[in-house]
Amino acid sequence: MPVDINRLTEGWLELESDPGLFTLLLEDFGVKGVQVEEIYDLQKSLEGPVYGFIFLFRWIEERRSRRKIVDQSESFVKDEEVVNNIFFAQQMVPNSCATHALLSVLLNCPNIHLGATLSRLKAHTSGMCPENKVHFCPDPVGS
Repeated sequence: MPVDINRLTEGWLELESDPGLFTLLLEDFGVKGVQVEEIYDLQKSLEGPVYGFIFLFRWIEERRSRRKIVDQSESFVKDEEVVNNIFFAQQMVPNSCATHALLSVLLNCPNIHLGATLSRLKAHTSGMCPENKVHFCPDPVGS
């Protein structure tokens, strides 16, 4: 049965690219001791632990034609067990990339206090392929 994209988007809101909002979202998920900060200069030294970077930019279709074509035959992990134990959920809901990026960073860092919600998500989706993990991603607006 095909996925109804209109049904998938119910309850999802597009988030503003705001570090404070992302931090509040993490607190709502139950994550402890993690804060999202905006970085303007990668040349400056960073304070505290860095768990990941999320690069946010608007996708412009015209950029696709300027992409460098690279032979990717050797750049993929082929072991399904390894792939399925890295948290990555295929994005199905438009404009949910920030939520997916946050989840991917957090659920792949072993020393973060995830809280009950994300700990259950991580345990429940362990070993699943990215296409199946997407069905278990939490709703960021709590509906």
